[in-house]
Amino acid sequence: MMIRLSGRGCCFLSCTILFLSRVVSLETETAVHAPVANPWVFSYPGYSEILTGVVNETINSNSKLHNPERTVHERLEGIGGFVGSTAAFASWDVFPLIFNVERSGVYVNAFEPPNAPEGMEEITLNRLHKDIPPPWPTVRNDAFTHRYALSFLRRE
Repeated sequence: MMIRLSGRGCCFLSCTILFLSRVVSLETETAVHAPVANPWVFSYPGYSEILTGVVNETINSNSKLHNPERTVHERLEGIGGFVGSTAAFASWDVFPLIFNVERSGVYVNAFEPPNAPEGMEEITLNRLHKDIPPPWPTVRNDAFTHRYALSFLRRE
């Protein structure tokens, strides 16, 4: 099944509903495709667009620069009842900048293991993270990202 949205891109709400309402399969015949509107169609500009709903043409590379746009996570952090309750987990070391953690206050666990691991699982993950080389210098193995996210969800 392929889902195509009308127009060049999709609005943030449409993309959000699309992603939340569909299971994205690893099989190419059933994969869900959602177009982006930014002209570069690669990592940082694409993630920024997906997370903010805004195409910012000044974000035109994968350079480690603070995102000037506010992600949906940051917007939620500004609403009472959601303060301190958003989190993001990623393997690429640029995600803290995409989420602009210094400004947003969003908890982002990306690439580097947590400085203050909570519980034996995170202590073990931190040790393994030091022992197992990453696939690229700026990306950790996705298995670590997955396990850190599960650990966080269990305790929060």
